[in-house]
Amino acid sequence: MNNRFHLLIETPLGNLGEFMRHFNISYTGYFNRRHNRAGHLYQGRYKSLVVDRNEYLSSLSRYIHLNPVRIKTLRQKSEKEKIEDIAIEEETGKSMKEMKEQGGSLRQLTMDVHYRIGGLKGVEIGRIFEVDYSTVSQGRKWLMEKVQKDRKLRGLLNRIEQTLSL
Repeated sequence: MNNRFHLLIETPLGNLGEFMRHFNISYTGYFNRRHNRAGHLYQGRYKSLVVDRNEYLSSLSRYIHLNPVRIKTLRQKSEKEKIEDIAIEEETGKSMKEMKEQGGSLRQLTMDVHYRIGGLKGVEIGRIFEVDYSTVSQGRKWLMEKVQKDRKLRGLLNRIEQTLSL
């Protein structure tokens, strides 16, 4: 995470854009002088989210604080896979290891997210979960049927998709 950062800020005056502009200019200038370099320090424009529920505030704070720890443990995976794993773990409360061992709906959901959003192939997902690619394909098919009937599972999938679309 060397080209971005996460902040959780309360802005009662609604001047977040002004604050972020000042912060980015000031810190970039300081960093560039200190490291004898020039140019942009961060990739792209900042993104902001309105946090209007205490449950989301708690979840967001947990994500920010645990993110560096998770990134260190997931270094061998691609950046996209890391983000998917973190989002899935946040929403389900289960580690990737637990889902891999348990099987069932959560494992199928994880495989589906890696396929549809992550762009991994069935063979690659099979290697991650130590199953045959046809198991991945059948599991995804089974999941889509179950999502149509199970409102709770559909809600979980929607929350993960929303998290990853940010």
